[in-house]
Amino acid sequence: MKNLDFIKTPITNIKQAKTFYRTLLNNGFLFHPEDSPDSIVNKNGECIFDKNQSDYLKQRVKESYDFFEDPCKYCLLIMRKDSKLSIS
Repeated sequence: MKNLDFIKTPITNIKQAKTFYRTLLNNGFLFHPEDSPDSIVNKNGECIFDKNQSDYLKQRVKESYDFFEDPCKYCLLIMRKDSKLSIS
C-alpha cells in the first residue's frame, strides 16, 4: 500500500484541505467525503483502509468542512479537469 502518512497531519487551513484531497486522488484513494472510510472496499471486497487509517481519514474529512462548505464539490472539481464547477 502506498504511504498514507499525510493523513496524520491535521487540516488547519484551506491549502491543507485542498492538498489532502489532491493527495488522496493522486494516490488512488479519493473517496466520497460523505462515505465512511471504513466502508471503502477494493474489487475483492476487502477494506482499503485499516482501523487507524479510517480514524485519521474521518478526522481529516471532518476538519475539511471547516474550510469547504461542500468538500464533495471540490473533489468533483479536481477529478474533472474541464469542470465548470466554481469553488468559493
